[in-house]
Amino acid sequence: MMISDLRRLSVLFFAQNLFFRAGRWVFTLPSERRKSMRKLISSFILGIAVLCFSSPAHAEWVYVLVDFEEYAGAIGGNSAWGGRPGYDSVVPFPDSPGFVKTDGPDLWGFFPTTQTQYTSNGAAFNHFSGYDEWSDWGFWSGVGLSTRTDTTLNIPHYNEMASLTGSGYNGSSVYAVAYAGLAFDFTMDINDPLQTTIISFDTAVDLLSIAVTLTAYTQDHILNGSGFGPTGDTLGLNIYGFGADWTQRDKVSLDLTSLTDWTLVDLTSLFDVQHLAFEYVGNAGSVPAYFAFDNIYYRYDDGTAAVPEPATLAVFGLGLIGLGIARPRRRK
Repeated sequence: MMISDLRRLSVLFFAQNLFFRAGRWVFTLPSERRKSMRKLISSFILGIAVLCFSSPAHAEWVYVLVDFEEYAGAIGGNSAWGGRPGYDSVVPFPDSPGFVKTDGPDLWGFFPTTQTQYTSNGAAFNHFSGYDEWSDWGFWSGVGLSTRTDTTLNIPHYNEMASLTGSGYNGSSVYAVAYAGLAFDFTMDINDPLQTTIISFDTAVDLLSIAVTLTAYTQDHILNGSGFGPTGDTLGLNIYGFGADWTQRDKVSLDLTSLTDWTLVDLTSLFDVQHLAFEYVGNAGSVPAYFAFDNIYYRYDDGTAAVPEPATLAVFGLGLIGLGIARPRRRK
């Protein structure tokens, strides 16, 4: 039984008790007033009963799932958009509507970057990348999209764009990979998109859940070590919610270190937010700051004003009729 049902039954029980008490009181009245008072009390109790079991007025919630599957055909199989230029069968984001490419901030003040912004079901993502032909060195930061299924560990070029399961949540084709390429100290800075991964929404939303897991590269590092550090590193996340004016709402913390599959994270404490920011927790400079995510589930109020339900209006009308019938007539 739902809590709302218990409340309704409690109110109805109270009304029934009130009815019996009022009945005793009516018998103490003069006979000419008993009939009118009975009608008045009956109308009142009837109104309470109908109101208890009528549908409440409410605004309309719209529920949205961000699963990136609209990009499955364009990305193709076992590939990725974004990521480190030249690595892992990674291809640049396409030059097509829906992908806005601009000059991003310069790395270290002199290394130019390209910023790509794209959306999926009301959520906006950024990807930053740069490549130096002279040194054959590339880097990236932000959020890329992947369909990679190869989860082989210890392969060349790190396999950084593959989830450890080789698929999205519940076996889906497309998933996102986040990387804070320049988070050298893992300190969140919402003013530095190269250091902090940020997701923005078209309007204020209530977050419900998100699915996350490790990438194959990060799992390989944790289990076997790498050129960046020894085995035994850990990686965690703090997921912060911010309002439209960047006022911090709350945060959700989780440990990714021992994950072997996708896990669904409860985000219901992050409500009335318009931005999400991810802060990495771990041995900065050693553990690779990658993780995969999918199925961002949220809701928002579509702005429909709450209006009285028909049953509520009926109750109000019955009450007026009852009062009219029960009103004692004045003697001339």
